[in-house]
Amino acid sequence: VHMGTGTIDALTQYHWPGNVRELQNYIERAVVMSETDELTVDLLPDCVTNEQAPIGVNMQSVDVHSLTRDVVMQGLSEAGSDSGEVHSLIVDRVERELIAQVLATCRGVQTKAASRLGINRNTLHKKIKEYGLDSASDADDSQ
Repeated sequence: VHMGTGTIDALTQYHWPGNVRELQNYIERAVVMSETDELTVDLLPDCVTNEQAPIGVNMQSVDVHSLTRDVVMQGLSEAGSDSGEVHSLIVDRVERELIAQVLATCRGVQTKAASRLGINRNTLHKKIKEYGLDSASDADDSQ
């Protein structure tokens, strides 16, 4: 995986109000969403490219139905007609992104993230390992 100069410029010019985990989560998100081995600026959140509010903050009239439809259509397109794993491909992608975003919001504190997600902390820990988000959640699990 490599980054274009526009992506690097956007990342270096952004005022990072969070910590290294915020940067790491945005890059991991871009890797998951990328269809190639290049991370392009369009894969970064608007808050990085346009200095808008971070994801989840002051989002105005987001059409969740349209976003969901787009994710499903992209998943169907990527899976192809022969794949019997369309459901898990799409659900796993959405669940991984949800967990990564909630972990970022909770600054890696798994107990808080599990509470916000409405799942058991052990279930969250299992999902973190399953989706390879281990390094994004190095905060003390006992908090």
